[in-house]
Amino acid sequence: MAAVLRQARRVCRGFPGGWRALSNASCLDPSEGLAEEQRQFQKVAVEFAAREMAPHMREWDEKEIFPVEVCRKAAELGFGGLYVREDVGGSGLSRLDSSVIFEALATGCVSTTAYISIHNMCAWMIDEFGSQELRSKYLPHICSMQLLASYCLTEPDYGSDAANLQTSAKRDGDHYVINGSKAFISGAGDTDVYIIMTRTGAKDDGLCSVPYVSCSVLCRHVHNGVML
Repeated sequence: MAAVLRQARRVCRGFPGGWRALSNASCLDPSEGLAEEQRQFQKVAVEFAAREMAPHMREWDEKEIFPVEVCRKAAELGFGGLYVREDVGGSGLSRLDSSVIFEALATGCVSTTAYISIHNMCAWMIDEFGSQELRSKYLPHICSMQLLASYCLTEPDYGSDAANLQTSAKRDGDHYVINGSKAFISGAGDTDVYIIMTRTGAKDDGLCSVPYVSCSVLCRHVHNGVML
């Protein structure tokens, strides 16, 4: 490691301002290699992040604020359903387009952007695998972020190991009865719709994702290591 650092310092001797200046400089142009339309997506997202997110990032973090209204402002730009089909209010973009936008938003607030990316993942799961009835019922409101969504995979005993999850969904007439516990769910307690990863039978029978309205879910928050 020491040899690597010495070599890096030798490389940096010719850089204006030396080692310290280079360590604080951006060596890459984030728009390099992007199509013109992607550059426009990036520009809009960077400007939004600088205006709506960066000035408040420290306060949100220190006071544990979940900035719902800022998320909804992001949705007004189409960021609430980036790779959801347009017939239900999505933006119909590619995963690459979306990653450009997420990267740009993260310049303003990484944690808020992380949640927005999770919300988008939930929207995509309903769009890709849900019935037309579910798509029409949920996605217009999720894409506008009037309904906020969370993705529930992680469990207390098995973490995010999907192959070993224990939460069950058993059919009872025309609905499922879900039993189990989830942990470390981004947005839990503040979001409206949960996509819950469950097991519908034996371990080899596969998994099922169930959209679930939050009014029937018990959420407990952990603060400084203490469950509230």
